[in-house]
Amino acid sequence: MNGLSQLRSYVGRRILVAPLNWGLGHATRCVPIIQLLSANNDLIIGSDGAALAWLRKEFPDIPYIKLPSYGIRYGSQQMWINILRSSPRLVQAIHEESSMISQVVAAYHIDLVISDHRLGLSTDLCESVVVAHQIHIPHRNNVLASMASVTNRNFLNRFDHVLIPDREEENHRIAGKLSESKGLVSSTYIGPLSRCNIVPADLDVDVSFVLSGPEPSRQGFEDLCHKVIQSLPASYSVAMVRGSSLPNKSSQGLSYCHDLMNTEEINHLLNRSKLVVSRSGYSTIMDLLALQKQAILIPTPNQPEQEYLAAHLGEKGVYSTTTENRMVEELPVLIKSLL
Repeated sequence: MNGLSQLRSYVGRRILVAPLNWGLGHATRCVPIIQLLSANNDLIIGSDGAALAWLRKEFPDIPYIKLPSYGIRYGSQQMWINILRSSPRLVQAIHEESSMISQVVAAYHIDLVISDHRLGLSTDLCESVVVAHQIHIPHRNNVLASMASVTNRNFLNRFDHVLIPDREEENHRIAGKLSESKGLVSSTYIGPLSRCNIVPADLDVDVSFVLSGPEPSRQGFEDLCHKVIQSLPASYSVAMVRGSSLPNKSSQGLSYCHDLMNTEEINHLLNRSKLVVSRSGYSTIMDLLALQKQAILIPTPNQPEQEYLAAHLGEKGVYSTTTENRMVEELPVLIKSLL
């Protein structure tokens, strides 16, 4: 649990840990936080939707509360359009959180709130900290990027402290300029957060495809991955984690196929894998780094954060990258070269 020394000082507290339900990344990176804090504190988990359902399975003995949904809808391929269309619901959810947190603190005798980018959970009634790696919001339009970044930092500064899950040294930061602490009133770099750790395992899986993200982009990515798999040598051992409970269209060419996996299961599979193909979500990247795995990153199209992370880490030579519209042609070549 590297990078969690800041949290080890919390003992004998009543703590609400509340990750954002925006994909599973915020929930999965809270796993090491929950594991560490639950040893010496009383915890309550707060979230909504798929993130809350997943955390309840991971930690069935920890009580939970349901928090307002941010309700992002993905009708457009352009992420900023989705956010713009969902902004009334976002504002409402943050306002509902702000109103609800006072009641939660009083009802459950909370003395510490740890929010993972749920922006409405700052409170004057007890200590509140927020986990955030994205301090600066990327966008091709510099004006939009600046406006979004200022708004984001204003919300983060309402908390007593910001915990940044990245390395402090500028040249070694995983998130590059995204996690630059400039503009924050009080912050600490706590190092990468990952639910995964290296364990002894036979490297009997040549390549694992780990899928994630909202529909319909996740399903489109899965369809492209199947086309790539058909181009790989039949001798390869190939696994896929679909990241969905929707019906599976095909398992042809797969040695192992899983819909959803818990932390123990995904950790075991990735330790067995020689190579991983995945999206370039920040939590996924932190897991890959923790396991010291070689990987090929394919950002979700028109999602500026993932596109920036893939380009940033590709330029540094940390991972190989390609794009979705080139993956059917390029990915088989890349996989063969890395194996």
